[in-house]
Amino acid sequence: MAGELRHKDVVAGRIREVEYEHVNQHILNDQATGDLVYASSAAQLGRLAVGATDTIFSVQGGVPTWRTPADILTDLSGQAVAAFDWNSQNLTGIGTITSGAINSLTIVNDGTKTTLSTIAGDYFRIGDAGTSAHSLNSEDDLMVTGELESKGAFFLDGELNAINNVRIKADNKAYYAGTGADCFFYYQTADGDARIMVFGMTESADAGNNVPVFLFAESTGISANYGFWDSIVEPLIALADNDKDSWWGISFGDDDIGLITGGGSLVRIDFDQMGMLNYNAEVDLTIDGSGVIAVTQTYHSIIVTGGAGSGDDDLSTATGGSEGDYLVLKANTSGATNIVTVKNGTGADTFILAGDADFVMDHIDDRITFLHNGTEWVELTRSNNS
Repeated sequence: MAGELRHKDVVAGRIREVEYEHVNQHILNDQATGDLVYASSAAQLGRLAVGATDTIFSVQGGVPTWRTPADILTDLSGQAVAAFDWNSQNLTGIGTITSGAINSLTIVNDGTKTTLSTIAGDYFRIGDAGTSAHSLNSEDDLMVTGELESKGAFFLDGELNAINNVRIKADNKAYYAGTGADCFFYYQTADGDARIMVFGMTESADAGNNVPVFLFAESTGISANYGFWDSIVEPLIALADNDKDSWWGISFGDDDIGLITGGGSLVRIDFDQMGMLNYNAEVDLTIDGSGVIAVTQTYHSIIVTGGAGSGDDDLSTATGGSEGDYLVLKANTSGATNIVTVKNGTGADTFILAGDADFVMDHIDDRITFLHNGTEWVELTRSNNS
């Protein structure tokens, strides 16, 4: 029988002890170098031929056999009874790693990047402290249930949604906005007493461009064209109404501060003049043919209906004022024509003149001032020149 253990031939009829115990007096049928002896049955020893190079000794069906590494990995697949320990061995040249009975995790490297993917519609979770509260439902989504630390740059191409505080825990570390980090704001501890929140904009060589405008407005008004931004040359804090048809603000120059609307400056305080009020240049207003003007600022020059050369005119009403407003009116021309007469009256937006006397403005230096009482304009002073 093949592969059995037997004794070598000896002298007929007898066997000596030295022969019985001699190391080369016992042999397996078809024996070769590397063969193994094993119990092929409960009563018989047999020979297991040496395995091929890189095969692994294993047991199949209760008897020893040689297995290839591929056979061994196949045997290990799906074995959840106990953990399998690679004993810190490196895995190289393995191509794709697939885990789980339904191929739930795949790792692929293409030479430039390593891609980790899972089942379509499932998201990745690092940690086990909770589940998504934000409808994560893609193999491209990631949830971290604990803290996440980054020592390098962090690139965020999408929207940042935070339900808690967003903090930069250091002085002089800025939040930037704009394609070239044009706008920034940051916190600064100036000294033991001062805490500063800095809001600024990167300036270019052209001081007329990139002027900071800090606008408070309803969201749809943020990009609205209020018709005045092109003329802004100094830092401005502005507020706009929800209709997006008007705004006002405070501008800051080297030596002054101005109250501004979309139509121009209302009041400018020149600090070089130590408190002098400046109402900015006059704005021309033309009487509408019914004796009415609509004021837009404090200081106005009055033109007769139809313009210069159209004859004399009366001014009886000035709309656009409210209680506490201060108004200065002047003649636009001098001479015997184009004379404007401010008429005394009562009622909404009319003029209550001193001594009920009308005021004739026939010289370019004539002035009359009013304070609004909530209904009419009450005369304060007049200057009649020639």
